[in-house]
Amino acid sequence: MPKKVVSDLYKIGVTLLIAIVVVTIWAAVDPKFRDKLSNLAADQLSDWIENRPIVTELRSELEKSQSLAEALTVQNTELKNKLNEVAEDLEQVNTEVQRERNQLSTEFDRLKDELQQEVSSREVAVEQVRNKFTVIRVGDKVLFDTASSELKSRGQEVLGLIAVSLKNFPDRQVRVEGHTDNIPIVSPRIKKRFPSNWELSSARATSAVRYLIENGGLDPKWVVAVGRGEHHPVASNKTKEGRAKNRRIEIVLMPAEETFKTEEIE
Repeated sequence: MPKKVVSDLYKIGVTLLIAIVVVTIWAAVDPKFRDKLSNLAADQLSDWIENRPIVTELRSELEKSQSLAEALTVQNTELKNKLNEVAEDLEQVNTEVQRERNQLSTEFDRLKDELQQEVSSREVAVEQVRNKFTVIRVGDKVLFDTASSELKSRGQEVLGLIAVSLKNFPDRQVRVEGHTDNIPIVSPRIKKRFPSNWELSSARATSAVRYLIENGGLDPKWVVAVGRGEHHPVASNKTKEGRAKNRRIEIVLMPAEETFKTEEIE
């Protein structure tokens, strides 16, 4: 390396060393200068950091995270409000269900009291099913002659008493079901009118419904006739006693929410 270059470098190094020593001594002696020097270094460092791509990317991710957190906070508040509304609705439903059950229990007791004589004589049975339905069960011997759908006089009396009781509950649907045993109809004369137990059970249910409406004064909009045939026994069809229990009319008092009205479709 040429001597002149080496000499120049030496001079520059010495000059820088002297400048550093001077700056160091000055900074140590003069606090204001030290502060200015510190601020200058901090500003340069801050500018350098701000211009780094990783810093810009991290700041963008932080802003996204903050926006997401705010959105989640709003959603959490909305969900809490909805949960509170659902809890209130559920409490209201439970209260309504309990009120309905209490009312049905009261109805059940009233029906049993009003039909006490018939219940005591075992002509009529009053039962409550799943705390929801009240079932009045009447044996076919009380209502009909064998293989007939024409009401007997005693059957008319019993249905009249039942109608008086049912009129105390005008907002209930009354479903009248006809049931038979499993003995098929074999008489040619009877088969002309009732080809099977389906027709016999339906005709008996219809006869009971007509009497409840025409003579008992029930609102026809709330009364339904259903033929069940032999397919819903309450006892074994293997015995004479069981078959006698299966031949019956059931009058089901249904709560308001179970009611099926054609105007809802129309």
